[in-house]
Formats: sequence, structure tokens, C-alpha cells
Amino acid sequence: MDSKAVINKKLLSQIRSGKQGRDDVIRQLYHDQSLKTTIFGLVINNGGKEENALEVFNTTLIQFVKTVIKNNDMEIETSIRQYLIGIAKYVWLKELSDRKKHRSEEWQIHHDKKDVIQPEALVILKEKKELLTDLLAKLGRNCKEVLMHWANGYRMHQIAAMLGYQSEGMAKKKKYKCMKQLLIFIEENPTIKEALR
Repeated sequence: MDSKAVINKKLLSQIRSGKQGRDDVIRQLYHDQSLKTTIFGLVINNGGKEENALEVFNTTLIQFVKTVIKNNDMEIETSIRQYLIGIAKYVWLKELSDRKKHRSEEWQIHHDKKDVIQPEALVILKEKKELLTDLLAKLGRNCKEVLMHWANGYRMHQIAAMLGYQSEGMAKKKKYKCMKQLLIFIEENPTIKEALR
């Protein structure tokens, strides 16, 4: 067995060893700047923006871990890096394909007409995404990453692992604090609040 196969087998075993092993692998891959740069370049050079690249990168890591856990006898003959880049290409091509299908459709947003903005509605509305991205940037990088991951359906323990928080509770506390800051900012800026309705 060559050294690459040994490394691959060790990493796959670590993922299957339990929550701690999975979290360690996700954290390790998330902070692999070379891998992140390659996947970001792949998305941005093929019609995506930085936020799309981050979504693809995160989805790739989660999909990889899920696939390894689901397939207990799975082996990877290429390098883990090449395998992950392959997943990223598939994820982004699927996203582009879905965009083409919906290009001619108009987004119809249904929400209540109360004066209170619901956090879930605020983050999920796709047609408001560009404005929200700008708003999140004003809160700082940490808040932007936590809220973007949360809006994309990641659970708090996954967010904690990806962003290096010591516990799920700390990630929840950060999300609550960031969401509160975001809502205060919106309430203090009537023009933005109206644009998000």
C-alpha cells in the first residue's frame, strides 16, 4: 500500500471514528488554504461570486463526510484533495444547471405583513441575498460566516466545527449576538428595512 493510500485510509477511519474525529477532519479541511483557494477559483472562474464559492466549499466538505460515513467500505484511490475538487465541480455544475431552469421564473415572496422582521425570513429570501450579503459584511467577517452557514442549513455543531468554536453553545451564542446586531442595524435604517420587505 503506497503512502497516499495509507493517508487516505487513516483520514477515512478518523471520520468514521465518531463526532470528535469528524469534527477534527472538517476543521482540518476547512482551514486548508490551498484547497479553499482552488475551489474558490473554480467557482469564481465559472460565473460565481465569493459567497457562492464559500457555499460550494462548505457543501463539499459536508457531502464528503456524509459519503464516507454512509459507505463504510469506501476507498479513495486519488488524493483526498482531488476527490474534494471533484465534489466541488459537481456541486457547482448542479447549481448552474438549477439556475438555468429557474432563470425565466419570477421569485414570488410570501411573508406576513407584520412590522416585525422574522430572522428566518430575513436570511432565507433569495432575491434579497445581495443586500443581505452587504449587510452581513458590515457586521464583520465572523458574524457573516456564522449567519451565512446558518442560513444555508448547517447545524450549530457543524458551524462550531467549521469555524473553530470550542462548543456548539459558543456558536449558538455568537449567532444570537450577530442576529441581534443585524436586526438593530435594520431597525435603525428604515430604507434598508423597507427594501427587505
